Amino acid sequence: MDRADCYKGKTLKEVTKDLGMPVKYHAKILLSRGALFSGINIYIYDDITVSKLRDSNKDYNAIRIYWEKEINILDPQYDKVRISGWNKGFYDYVKDMRIKELEVSIPRYSKYYEKYKQKKTKSYDPNKRKEGVW
Repeated sequence: MDRADCYKGKTLKEVTKDLGMPVKYHAKILLSRGALFSGINIYIYDDITVSKLRDSNKDYNAIRIYWEKEINILDPQYDKVRISGWNKGFYDYVKDMRIKELEVSIPRYSKYYEKYKQKKTKSYDPNKRKEGVW
């Protein structure tokens, strides 16, 4: 979270390599307008573990990545990897996407919530803050 601004303009490949974390699961961040998604949440846990952690109010922090250019889910290339989840095919499809913004999603019950709830980074703008994004 403290270094989120340094990842702007970099690719997903550069970010995952720099963070050195294994990505086990992802969830798309869909836009409300039609067939576009603007980014992904990546997790170090699989989807079942994330659900269990969320349900038991334990930390399951996600890294929320927004692309500079949204992805059209009707694109024939995307259609080849959309069902496959986080694997080489999907990674190859998104690895060269440029990052517009990176956030760490921290649940309110997290031990880190108080530390970061008012954290101001270079990209912090309270007017752009969305409800539920901490």
